[in-house]
Amino acid sequence: ALRLGYALWHFWWMCGQVIEGRIWLERALELPSEDSQALFRSRALSAMGTLAGLQGDLEQAERLCQESLVMSRQLGDMHSIITALWMLGYVAREKSKYVVARTLAQESLQLARSTKNMPGINYSLETLAVVALDQGNYQEARILIEEGLEICRQVGDIWETARSLWLLALALLFQGDIAQAHKRLEESLA
Repeated sequence: ALRLGYALWHFWWMCGQVIEGRIWLERALELPSEDSQALFRSRALSAMGTLAGLQGDLEQAERLCQESLVMSRQLGDMHSIITALWMLGYVAREKSKYVVARTLAQESLQLARSTKNMPGINYSLETLAVVALDQGNYQEARILIEEGLEICRQVGDIWETARSLWLLALALLFQGDIAQAHKRLEESLA
């Protein structure tokens, strides 16, 4: 149940079934588990924490991702470490704790780069870009978004490409480049 829940979290997010995902992950996490299943438990915790964070349940997201991070570090599970750090950075940004958000996202990015975890790289770049946007560093945000956009295109992730184009349009709009912002929004829409 833990393994299946972790495998499906991204699907639930993409299909707009975040509530369903949280319900199934919560049920799986309530089941007794053995030490041999610690890897799947830590991954399920980061998955549920991520879904909670994406729904704005920041306290639960933070609690679950912290628990996942501790377990993942003990297990040496880089994938879960990256996911937990990225989401903790996202939560910190949502709470306007920009220094913490930047630090967590940078650590996540460094680990994602070292393991060639493309989704982790993209999500970390996106978190750093949104922090930069929030702080008025539009050029920095644009550079980060463009790097993430290139990754999305390389791996053929249409959904994340559309999200990155929308975010790039926002950065361009804040820089006063309305024509390029409009062009990126049209591309995102297509």
